[in-house]
Amino acid sequence: RTGCDAPNIHIHFNSFIDGGVTTTALAIRNQGTGNVDATLNWWGDANGPTHSTNTNATTGSRVDDHVIFSPWLGIDPDGDPTTPGVQITGPMTIIVAPVGPKPTTKNGNTGYLDEGIEGSNELPYNDTIYVKHGTYDATEPITDPVNIISEPGSAAHTTLNGNMSINSNGVLIGLPLQGFRMNGNVTVGAGADAGTSSINWCDLYGNVTNNGTGTFDAQYNYWGTLLESVVDARTTGLIDYEPFLPENADDSYVDATAIMAAGLASGIDPAIDQLWLMVQLGQDVNTFIQYQGVAGAGAFAGAPAGAAINLAGAAGGGGAVEGAISGTYTPGEPIEGRFTLTDPVTGEPITDAAVTTSLLGPDGALVFWGCATYDETTGEYVFTIDTSGLAPGTYELIIQTDDGQSKTVSIEVQAA
Repeated sequence: RTGCDAPNIHIHFNSFIDGGVTTTALAIRNQGTGNVDATLNWWGDANGPTHSTNTNATTGSRVDDHVIFSPWLGIDPDGDPTTPGVQITGPMTIIVAPVGPKPTTKNGNTGYLDEGIEGSNELPYNDTIYVKHGTYDATEPITDPVNIISEPGSAAHTTLNGNMSINSNGVLIGLPLQGFRMNGNVTVGAGADAGTSSINWCDLYGNVTNNGTGTFDAQYNYWGTLLESVVDARTTGLIDYEPFLPENADDSYVDATAIMAAGLASGIDPAIDQLWLMVQLGQDVNTFIQYQGVAGAGAFAGAPAGAAINLAGAAGGGGAVEGAISGTYTPGEPIEGRFTLTDPVTGEPITDAAVTTSLLGPDGALVFWGCATYDETTGEYVFTIDTSGLAPGTYELIIQTDDGQSKTVSIEVQAA
């Protein structure tokens, strides 16, 4: 209509199935002032309406430049086409994409995802909001059960800004390779049953707070740190964040899947344990998998859960005995250590395990990585680390087995 105040016009939850794609007709033509809000409609195509900014849509009904159309419905909402009007069915799929003019919610939040959340709140179903690559605001409070997932492979490509409020039961955020980078805080509101909601496979850079009842599932996320103390300080209330990921969510899932495919882990949790070892060793997944094959007996299969690492002395540098390989070395003086492994149940020595040794510099960087070898004549595992070229400072020597058992001791390198 010519001359009308278009921002006061809202057209939602309709089914446009004949928009004149092959003619000059438009499903919606806005000749008023401002933009008309035609979000949350079905346009005859899951890719949305045909518009110059919506390059993926080719068969959807057409709209002009003064129509707000994202987010849109990914399926036809009409549960009974034989009855006049649209008989809303569900659950509904809402597609969010950064195309066309931005909408504004009734609460005054301007953004494509905010509008998608508002639409899901209005529908009486457990809907799915599918978010395409892009950067979005996520400040509209969630007040109804919903699944919010990103376009596959895009925790690194789909960013959510603003603080997210979960004020409903049954909220799922993120799936493997369908998570988000979340820069703001996430808060479960009082009165919500947090035990029915989850946020997984995301990169979290804000705080997570649970003011509701039950334990909030925040497992399988990357928190931008390898330190559990930092993760713990960024959580408030009953929150289950373990296991957390040692690298971004997308890479963690891809690498953990590769570890499982190589037969080095029986499930996702053991694979993440292996992933932590891989990251601590400074290895990429292909090198890590190849090393396991060379080491034999599978993925450290020779070391059962709880295998005890019994440290002996260290030649040179005055290394102590009974539980520590430590001492002071000058550059060029080798660190020569030895230790035994014993079965946690029988106490018998383990002779066929693969065990790694790592040396971390004063700045935490990996300066040495290798494996200890078993010496049949002494019944010990032995290793040698060349200190040539090492700068003075305190180094951390880490001896690790497959089940996460490790010994860490300090090594001091002093100038000659």
